Amino acid sequence: MVTACLYPVEEELIVRTDSTDVREVRRTVLELLMARCPDSGVIRDLARQYGVIGTELVYDQRPAEDNCILCGLCVRVCAAVGANAIATALRGAEKVLTTPFNQPPPDCIGCTACAKACPTHTIPFTRGNGQVHIWNRAFDLITCPVCGKEYMTVEEREHYIGKTGLPREYFDTCEECRRADAGRKFAQVLSATAQ
Repeated sequence: MVTACLYPVEEELIVRTDSTDVREVRRTVLELLMARCPDSGVIRDLARQYGVIGTELVYDQRPAEDNCILCGLCVRVCAAVGANAIATALRGAEKVLTTPFNQPPPDCIGCTACAKACPTHTIPFTRGNGQVHIWNRAFDLITCPVCGKEYMTVEEREHYIGKTGLPREYFDTCEECRRADAGRKFAQVLSATAQ
């Protein structure tokens, strides 16, 4: 049995995602995840859907509040953003998600993409009073001068300016206001060409 998302696509390939064997493997995986993260509501709800009510397996090496299932989505999204501020460390049963030297990551830009990608909501962050707090760091938020929404951290803006080469002015307003402005300009062009 292989994971459908990683298997090379070939002509006439048939992928079965709801066979008896697949459901049994999912139940086993969910029982292992329940042993690893017994307090995760997300895992318990998913396990119930597959008829897994509890587990006799014991995994006692983790703090009770840690519901990380080590899926790696947070690390991958951080790498895709280009920050590379978090990673997994160690191997096997000791594997953990961490920051460099377990310190506030200097490469973090406060975008919270890692927390939003986390399926078990394990990465805590707060947003308010003009700041985002994540990974034991505080990031100042930029306020859109058009709509007044706090939309991005200062570090995030600097990161995207460097990554995209777009002028600073492009990031002076939030994405919604940029889209609305582009729509108005496009409508003016259409109106002018129609006359």
